[in-house]
Amino acid sequence: MNDVTLEDDATLADLLLAPPYFDALVTDCDALVESEVHRKGMTVRTAVSMVKKIKPSIVDRTVRELMPDFLAELEPCHAEFKATEGASFADYLAARDERVAEAVLQVADRRAESIGSRPIRSAYARVRGRALTEIRAVVPQLARIIDRHRSRAIAG
Repeated sequence: MNDVTLEDDATLADLLLAPPYFDALVTDCDALVESEVHRKGMTVRTAVSMVKKIKPSIVDRTVRELMPDFLAELEPCHAEFKATEGASFADYLAARDERVAEAVLQVADRRAESIGSRPIRSAYARVRGRALTEIRAVVPQLARIIDRHRSRAIAG
């Protein structure tokens, strides 16, 4: 498949779930989550710490498992961006921070409903109320991560 076909026809999932790009994307998203948790208040740090005591690899595992659904939620933005022939997907997403944050939360909420662990569900419920605001604040960083890996995948 040539680069033109990749760029024109490929979905975010086609580009970013491929083995050489997926692990790097997950690693960068893990680092973003860890950095943001460290910057947050005691409630968030305590909730995440409590969950990590139960499941030490929870951040990596969660990012890895939810990424396909998140990319699917972002695909309408990706299709719109490609139609505009814009220069930066990161800028496109950052300008739509609420929409991107809602996509993250839709995926997270679906996952939270299916979690069997009461402490983990409880921790999520405690931070969910202000999650939209918190996620919107990091959309520019998340958008840069996604765009960087998308560009690498297109370049092949």
